[in-house]
Amino acid sequence: MTSDNAAEARNFARDEYFGHAERYRRAREFYPVVAGLWDSWQDDAFVRNKAGGEYYTQNKPYLLGNSGGLFRVKGPLSVARPPQGHPVTVQAGSSESGRDLTAHMAEVVFTAQSFLASAQDFYADLKGRLGQYGCSTKFLKNMSGVFVVVGDSESQSREKFESFQELVEPEVGAGLCGCWLVSEGARYGAARLEGLCADKPASA
Repeated sequence: MTSDNAAEARNFARDEYFGHAERYRRAREFYPVVAGLWDSWQDDAFVRNKAGGEYYTQNKPYLLGNSGGLFRVKGPLSVARPPQGHPVTVQAGSSESGRDLTAHMAEVVFTAQSFLASAQDFYADLKGRLGQYGCSTKFLKNMSGVFVVVGDSESQSREKFESFQELVEPEVGAGLCGCWLVSEGARYGAARLEGLCADKPASA
């Protein structure tokens, strides 16, 4: 829902994806619809009584009847509730909108922080937002992406890390940098990288 991958948009009859603000606006309306569909049936609705010819109890489904600005969903979902009621909800995003959506709706947040200080700030910021949505600070779990390079010594680990970096194709590296910098870098191209000096900052 909040992905910015244009290739994914082409699977949904769109040539490009929605802008950042629109993606998160849609997510805020979309999530309650999905959660409501998960609650389409009471836990004991499916009796599966072969002898009596009754698969489910007639008065046990809930009709969602959502008619929001972006989605119109009547319900119910055509499958039973999962054993735990709802699947675990995971949100990945570090922007202001992403953090707020996480505090509002998620049980787990995935994040990739490059430095310990920024990771600690991210963690504290999210925990501080939970109260405004009536959630305990224990409710949200933080799942950090970590790239571990193992060696017999620190020097060997660093040497292995550098060898991994040399395997990165310039086009792939440029695309990743473009996404991280939220700039035109995704279309930067390997050719323009040749003129950059490693010891000078690159303009966004």
